[in-house]
Amino acid sequence: VAGPTGPFEELSGNATRMCGRTAAGTVTCWGNGIAPTTVPGLSNVTQITSTATNHCALINDGTVQCFPANNTLTTLSGFTGVTALAKGAASTHFCAIITGGTVSCMGTNTYGELGSGFADSAVAVSVPGLTNVTKITKGSNFT
Repeated sequence: VAGPTGPFEELSGNATRMCGRTAAGTVTCWGNGIAPTTVPGLSNVTQITSTATNHCALINDGTVQCFPANNTLTTLSGFTGVTALAKGAASTHFCAIITGGTVSCMGTNTYGELGSGFADSAVAVSVPGLTNVTKITKGSNFT
């Protein structure tokens, strides 16, 4: 497999695939025997992050689009006005900072990763008690 063509402003990966964001706001992904491919239909990207099975992109309009290995784009419902994505270990949950400094999360919550009890959530849930957040990171079992 030929190597990806950069330069990349940011990289993010999981166990099977790496993605890079260019200064022009496009994303190229490669790995697991797949040649570098620019994600079709994805533009104006300002940040990327990865989960265990997906990669997600913050779009300059404050929305978030995620895509698995087949590059099918899905806009995450409930994540609008996003200013930053949680970076860190590829996990089964996703979190983002929302305009005003609050945090919303979704996904697996076995260890309280979503910051609200232990129930998994397929939709965005606001993390109670967090305000004025400016940076966020995540690990496999925490945010």
